[in-house]
Amino acid sequence: MRTARRLLHTREEAEDLVQQACLHVIEQLDRFTLGRPFGPWFHRVLTNLGLKRIAAAKVRETDEFDESRFVAETDPSRELEDAEVRVRFSKALEALSPRQRLIVFRFDVDGASGADIAAELGISPQTVRWHLHEARATLRERLSDLRPSTFSEE
Repeated sequence: MRTARRLLHTREEAEDLVQQACLHVIEQLDRFTLGRPFGPWFHRVLTNLGLKRIAAAKVRETDEFDESRFVAETDPSRELEDAEVRVRFSKALEALSPRQRLIVFRFDVDGASGADIAAELGISPQTVRWHLHEARATLRERLSDLRPSTFSEE
């Protein structure tokens, strides 16, 4: 569900994708190789179906920021700065391809290994490392002005 949610952004679409993947796996069960792990195969099917859905829709959505979920801080300028950082980070993530975004989340958030991600996506571990490197470089570039300067001005 986490993978589907990261691909499609809304809970309803993610639930539909998981259901579609389950049905697809049941229909294609004769293609599953006994003795191999089921999880990576299922993730690969789910990811491929999700990427196809994104390509067909050609629409990227972002979740609206619901400020009512957060307690107001006492410093309004800090709150404004934090909101700006969240928006900028969301936009930077959206600039990544769906595959790169998924790899970043699976590796950096879920803690999946490069080999596991490679098996799930049907690509080589080297390709996973390349996508991860490119995604991180894009994020660093788009968010570089948010980092405090390492040199103090006198």
